[in-house]
Amino acid sequence: MPDSRPKEPAPHSGIYQYLDDVPDRYRLYHHAEAYQDRDVFGEFLEEEVLPNIESEWSRDGAYRQSRRWKEYMADRDRHHALARPLDVDAFAQELLDDKAPRTALRYWRRLESFYRWLMWRSDHPHVYSPPLIAAVQYDRSATLWWCQYD
Repeated sequence: MPDSRPKEPAPHSGIYQYLDDVPDRYRLYHHAEAYQDRDVFGEFLEEEVLPNIESEWSRDGAYRQSRRWKEYMADRDRHHALARPLDVDAFAQELLDDKAPRTALRYWRRLESFYRWLMWRSDHPHVYSPPLIAAVQYDRSATLWWCQYD
């Protein structure tokens, strides 16, 4: 049976397809203090990703992807769980400059999964996905989004 899910990123992003659609009270920057010194990506890996990975190569990849995102966001002086779509889009460009598109896609998918996990958790205030909004709004992020269908 063919996959009936839409390929475009907008239907996957939920009710907020542009950051301007997100009411200010729901914007992630309001939660910077609560996330200070917290490795949320590490929590995501431990709870969601690593229990489902058997090979050491895949585990190393998950840690590498996590580390790259956290270092990137630290350089932008923002917590890795509180990205803006523009942060994600600039990261997409960095990945595309540094890696083959299929390899960059692995990093993108890990990031997208991380934010999807945050949105489904009641202990996190996330009501929108910066990676999905970036894929709707910006060409570089859209390039990575569409790589999964090549």
